[in-house]
Amino acid sequence: KALAAAFISNCAFAKRNLMVEDLQKYGVKVDSYGNCMHNKDEVSDKPRDIRKLELLSEYKFSLAFENSETDDYITEKFFLTLASGSVPVYIGAPNVKFFAPDAGPYPYTSKSVIYAGDFGFDAQRLAKYLLYLDKNDTAYAEYLQWKVDGYSGDFKALNELTSTHTACRVCVFAADRVRLSKGLSKVSDAPLHVYQFGKGKTVFVRERGSYRFIQIQLNENVDQKQLLQHLIECILLTVKRKTFNQWKNNEHPNYNRIGPAVYAIYHVPSKHVIHSNDAVLNMPNLIELEFISV
Repeated sequence: KALAAAFISNCAFAKRNLMVEDLQKYGVKVDSYGNCMHNKDEVSDKPRDIRKLELLSEYKFSLAFENSETDDYITEKFFLTLASGSVPVYIGAPNVKFFAPDAGPYPYTSKSVIYAGDFGFDAQRLAKYLLYLDKNDTAYAEYLQWKVDGYSGDFKALNELTSTHTACRVCVFAADRVRLSKGLSKVSDAPLHVYQFGKGKTVFVRERGSYRFIQIQLNENVDQKQLLQHLIECILLTVKRKTFNQWKNNEHPNYNRIGPAVYAIYHVPSKHVIHSNDAVLNMPNLIELEFISV
């Protein structure tokens, strides 16, 4: 039996094709069911996703290679592998660990996915590691431990993003693009409320899914080791947060990431995460921020 399975039908992305070939060259046997490097036929007439789930469940690893290496572009190749019980060996979005079921705090750790980038996309190094895991049941089992422990608080909070309807998120995104393309600032948006906690930096804040900003002036006398906490406290004091609880048995994400009740704070145009006291210290005045609550 092959150690890994692959479903690659778009052969235009040469990097992933070469990786499959090189892994085999270094001793990792691959059953390839797609059009590219095809060496194995499917024998089931079930719906496509069910066929893939059943097939992947028979392999220790799945080569979940996307056709693009763009942040946030993660397809069923990754999630079907997780659902099947196989371990994804991944090429694609560099921030894939952010979406993993055991996702840890920034800069995002995970032991449920093997990201080829962690091996410098060196097929020989990657193959050596996969062969090691194949012979070491204890080390391999660590990649399935999330099934025992359950989803991490970060993963649950990430899923709560969908609590804001897709149509609303698309409208906010489009409105932001129009506003920025016309050179309109948050000031011209006339924030609904202005809150002053001192004479420090002025920030414009909104919750994910909202368009209008609230203006907050931070306290300039806060200790540098407390800047992030101060920003979070100001947000929680001024914004009426939405409350969602989509988890069965009334389970809510056990969150303790950057502060109570706040999952993440982003710079709106760039989506850069504000995750530390230094990040708050170095924020420019009049910055636009978006936060996600849990």
